[in-house]
Amino acid sequence: MGAVAVTNAFLPLIEKGTQKKVINISSAAGDSEFIEKFGYVTAVPYGISKAALNLINTKYAIEFRGKGYTFLAISPGLVDTHVVRKSLLPRAPRIRSANVPLHLVGTVEEEATRDAIIRMFKAGDPDWSGVPLLPRQSADFVLDVIDRATPEESGRFVSQYGDRRWL
Repeated sequence: MGAVAVTNAFLPLIEKGTQKKVINISSAAGDSEFIEKFGYVTAVPYGISKAALNLINTKYAIEFRGKGYTFLAISPGLVDTHVVRKSLLPRAPRIRSANVPLHLVGTVEEEATRDAIIRMFKAGDPDWSGVPLLPRQSADFVLDVIDRATPEESGRFVSQYGDRRWL
């Protein structure tokens, strides 16, 4: 409900603006087609919260239709963050040597989870490079989508590419 409170708080200022764009950062984890196609069964509370955010976005778009507003939910894609590094990037051998930082030593379970996630993403998108986007790349893609967005697209949930390609 935080997105509703923030949007409501800023609506008077947005009304005075020239672009009237409200952007919510979402995730493919909140998209039922992505979940089905990729078999994505993890991060249930996170996915539910992002699905709710997408619905909130659509409700605002309908409420403000015809008034020049653009409400978009955008997934920044799979970005090279600490969480992604911890769950997806290859781990060093489990036996720690002097030159392997402790935070890179993965357990058997962590390595199995990482491999399963990569296989799942590759199965859902065989063209995926297997490499997360750098934060700057993702930001540039998202800003481009925001710049191009029009009121006719209001209510949509899109990827960092402005479509439904999530990886």
